[in-house]
Amino acid sequence: MDMMMSEVLMRLGWTSLQSAVLVALVWGVCRLLPQLPSATRCRLWWLVAAQAVLGLLWSSPLELAVLPAPAPAAVTAPAMALPAFDAAVQAAPVTYAATALESATMTASWPLLLLAAWAAGVLLMLMHSLRGYRASRALVRSATECTD
Repeated sequence: MDMMMSEVLMRLGWTSLQSAVLVALVWGVCRLLPQLPSATRCRLWWLVAAQAVLGLLWSSPLELAVLPAPAPAAVTAPAMALPAFDAAVQAAPVTYAATALESATMTASWPLLLLAAWAAGVLLMLMHSLRGYRASRALVRSATECTD
């Protein structure tokens, strides 16, 4: 569960960062080129939205065959075990387990809070959008036909 939460938060963070950069880029292009057709502007903003959705759903990056494979890191084991170290490790497993449990609960709480804050923001924006939709529908309902 903790690994999945970490993966979701990592993907959410990178997608948010990429989306922010892309939003700034599209905003800059639309600002610098006012003669850009509105259809092109609309397509650019739809591409930003598509990137935000695909960034959350697409978990693995594209693998290119032209890139070399990463070299495996060589880990060397010590030639002989130290008896004093082994005795110290076996003498204090309870203290280590308690400390590991406390640190696991501390590290599991902040990612959960971060994910809850993001979900609350999404819910707030959804409520704002629904309120705007209802207001536009009320405006259309109250409109009268132009007879002039």
